[in-house]
Amino acid sequence: MLDDPWLDGKRVNFIAAAGDGRPVVGISALGLFTPGPDGKLAPWRTPADAILAQAQLYCALTLSDGTLAIGTLSDGLILVSRDGTHARQLTVDHGLPSNFVEGLGADRDGRIWICTMHG
Repeated sequence: MLDDPWLDGKRVNFIAAAGDGRPVVGISALGLFTPGPDGKLAPWRTPADAILAQAQLYCALTLSDGTLAIGTLSDGLILVSRDGTHARQLTVDHGLPSNFVEGLGADRDGRIWICTMHG
């Protein structure tokens, strides 16, 4: 998958598991991709495509319920449902201290920990 010539010159920001176990590849300013039947990357279409296509993707974490949490350096946190049919964006307008998300973690109780530029 990562030897796909299409990736030449593109920066892969993360590889995480989708809720169904497929790998999801995040590429800044392009969005999310999964391997197609031929092994080449194909867009993983979600309601967050417009945000993801312009965001500086940085990190990702698959939560216990299969939700994919995506940290960006410019657009806060993006949550994509297990099957990719629902998405939600959390920003400073929703209580994040910063839209610059540089780390994600989950504790044993399933709570997500978000590391931002301001705490």
